[in-house]
Amino acid sequence: MNQRNNMIIPLIASIGIGCATYYSMRNNGNFHPFQNMTQMFRNATDKMN
Repeated sequence: MNQRNNMIIPLIASIGIGCATYYSMRNNGNFHPFQNMTQMFRNATDKMN
């Protein structure tokens, strides 16, 4: 049970990140997913710090 949870959580997280980048790309009309992802991760790390 515990090993299964350890696999499911990162899977859900990666799907969530994928959806977020997809929708942000669509809304911005911007087709540079890596730029958007790096920007998102920078914002996330800035908020953490």
